[in-house]
Amino acid sequence: MSSPQWDRITEFMKKFIERPLNNAFLNPINPEVDNLPDYNDIVTNPMDLTTVKSKIENKQYGDATQWYSDMCLIYENAIKYHGQKENTHWTDIAEFLLKEFKKTAKHFNVKDTSEWKAMLT
Repeated sequence: MSSPQWDRITEFMKKFIERPLNNAFLNPINPEVDNLPDYNDIVTNPMDLTTVKSKIENKQYGDATQWYSDMCLIYENAIKYHGQKENTHWTDIAEFLLKEFKKTAKHFNVKDTSEWKAMLT
């Protein structure tokens, strides 16, 4: 990705991570510490905001769609895990944050990841 792409993504992440509801999604899940012993049985591709931020800082994303997908994956994983547990509190929070993230993309007239990539290019 070009420097302007990194700059826009980095700026977005700073603001998005600061949202208080994102505190639960900042760090990787530790099944033992977080008392979610079956988490890795249900979620096969864990993702968190700190990992995304690190991948941005280390320029590990080849394009914006990879970043967009990882951002969605954070909340989709929570919805998947807590939905199976019928834990509506965490499911509701994850659904809200996923919608907020996608709404931000929509604000830039982005409907899907290919449009998101084009917008950032």
